[in-house]
Amino acid sequence: MNGFTYHELHTPNPDQAMGFYGELLGFAYDKAKSPMPYWVQKEVAGGLMQDEKPFWLNYITVDDVKARAARAEKLGGKVLQPTTEVPGRGWFAVVSDPQGAVFALWKDAAV
Repeated sequence: MNGFTYHELHTPNPDQAMGFYGELLGFAYDKAKSPMPYWVQKEVAGGLMQDEKPFWLNYITVDDVKARAARAEKLGGKVLQPTTEVPGRGWFAVVSDPQGAVFALWKDAAV
């Protein structure tokens, strides 16, 4: 079954973002064991990472990331980041639809 499963905030100031969402919505974050600075959101399936430009990235679970990314291109979308493995966790690709809306495709390694 395909569906939105994970939400990730990219932000130039993680501390400020964690403070904002903590005060506004009661969100709390745990520092992840990751090669890059990453925080996992406790209340929902989500995370936060440092990036130059602030944006939310929504992940959609699919049966085959590589095949779905290729299909997105055939339908007029673009692959912005090809299929990438997150060791021990799964695979993802970042794509956009024909109008430029960006989202990520995800396949969990356990499924």
